[in-house]
Amino acid sequence: MTDYLFDTNHFSPMTISGHPTEKHVHQQIRFGDTFSVPMVVVTETLYGLLGLPRIKQNLQTWDDLRVMFNFYDAELTDAEDAAYLQHQLRKDGKQLETVLDSGGNP
Repeated sequence: MTDYLFDTNHFSPMTISGHPTEKHVHQQIRFGDTFSVPMVVVTETLYGLLGLPRIKQNLQTWDDLRVMFNFYDAELTDAEDAAYLQHQLRKDGKQLETVLDSGGNP
């Protein structure tokens, strides 16, 4: 049994049905491996899903995915709220950086 930690580049293909990464992860879960996702990856992935044309299908995909993984941080809803806020600001013509370094710089 192996534990994995996703980054955004490897987690985002999980939202594409039939993607090789998605197939591999599902197979490894059946073998007892576990996968964890940091909150920043949740925010970046959900933000990306919100910007795609099939928003209703994308959000259903997210709902299906979120029960399969462990998440690092006590407040999963904070990451989801941040993605929705970032998406709304972008629609309003404002850009918000997802992550700031410890000095407050993007």
